[in-house]
Amino acid sequence: MLDAIKQIIDEYGTYHVRYAFMVFGNEPDVRLRFGANVTSPDDLTDLLDNTPRFASRPNLEKALEKATELFQPGYEGERPAVRKFFVVIVDRNTIGDKILVLRYAKSLENSGIKVSSNV
Repeated sequence: MLDAIKQIIDEYGTYHVRYAFMVFGNEPDVRLRFGANVTSPDDLTDLLDNTPRFASRPNLEKALEKATELFQPGYEGERPAVRKFFVVIVDRNTIGDKILVLRYAKSLENSGIKVSSNV
């Protein structure tokens, strides 16, 4: 999964794209917010590589709730005139299902955020 995220970072860099990054087990943990000052793709990939993994079973609903909060109008680093994307990458042991993702996706898409998922 990290390889897919790193490929996105390699492709788009950090100059024109702002990233937020969250890991989750039973509770979500935002590791990087949109307004954070990440100056290079290497800094971002180092953050990914050094983020601890959770031992608890992931709760997708809690993670999607937290992700929705990250996109609330007025968030730090918001750039209203740019396109926004939300990518959900989970493994097979995640608590939740595709219908749950679609419900949150619809809410985000109604506010102008494109959602992509591998669920």
